[in-house]
Amino acid sequence: MHLVEQTLNSKTAYSGKIFTIKTDTVTLPNKKTATRELALKQNATCVIAITKSKKIILVNQYRYAVKRCLWEVPAGKMDSNETPLHCAKRELLEETGFKSNNWTKIGLTAPCPGFCNELIHIFFAKNAFKVCEPKPDPDEFVETHLFDFNEIVQQAAYGQIIDSKTTCSILRTHFLILNNTLQI
Repeated sequence: MHLVEQTLNSKTAYSGKIFTIKTDTVTLPNKKTATRELALKQNATCVIAITKSKKIILVNQYRYAVKRCLWEVPAGKMDSNETPLHCAKRELLEETGFKSNNWTKIGLTAPCPGFCNELIHIFFAKNAFKVCEPKPDPDEFVETHLFDFNEIVQQAAYGQIIDSKTTCSILRTHFLILNNTLQI
């Protein structure tokens, strides 16, 4: 069966600082029509940063939409004309004060594909080292902590870490390490 939906028309309902909301009318594979509401957002990156002492760097951040603090890997949206790797390096430094000289792209994730077009590039940063204090954006407040990597894998696997990019990144990294594709 041909599963692709074809756009018949599109209307912008809202355009803001972080995302745009569109309402599209589409033709379905069965030739009927349906409405799709879309959040259009800039792509982003996230970083699994591991120190020389095999600690993972996470940030604790209050997320207003879910009304709680979440443990997350450093991450952020890409600026216009910025490469995914440059964004990952910038976000790691801004949010944690850490750098790395050893970077590997380990994939891509679509956190909310049912309504949002955002794709997040996942990077692994080996032997991360502290160079300065964090310098987050003016409206961003984060706490940086180092954790045992295996402890965080367990927390991700058992649902104690609920941020999707973080869970996906941690479990993907763990799988690659177990299969000797990635070394920490």
